[in-house]
Amino acid sequence: VAYGATAVDLRPTVTPPPRPSLTHLSLTGLAKGRPALSLVLGAASSALPIRTIVVSLPPGLKFAHSARTLLRHLTVRSSQGRTLKLSVAIHGRMLTITLKRAASSAHFKILSPGITVTSSLSRRIRKHQVKTLTVTAAVTNTRHATTRLTASTKPH
Repeated sequence: VAYGATAVDLRPTVTPPPRPSLTHLSLTGLAKGRPALSLVLGAASSALPIRTIVVSLPPGLKFAHSARTLLRHLTVRSSQGRTLKLSVAIHGRMLTITLKRAASSAHFKILSPGITVTSSLSRRIRKHQVKTLTVTAAVTNTRHATTRLTASTKPH
């Protein structure tokens, strides 16, 4: 740069895409052996809608072996309260939910027996030996970009 001239940065600025969010995580009924999981996943206001969600449970919790049982006890609603059509695949402690139509947000609720707790985890929660449980969700948008989200909650 010559004397008296100013340097100009001509590189394009790249802003990262907005991240989806995992909020309102709740794990209840664990001490009584009748667990219920609820959470809200949302795409940012300027982001692409959600197409696929993979929910991973902490050790001691698992999904029903049968997709039919799970579907009977799983509700997924949009932010407007409409029930979303979906398909599920179960792989151990991981549940893959594919929405038939992409949505900007999804409110999930899974009740027992769609989700089960081991007796040892239930006993440890009753004795107040478990402080937090962490749930992980991988959210894929309509352009197949995946974001991994985690949230922790106190067990009840």
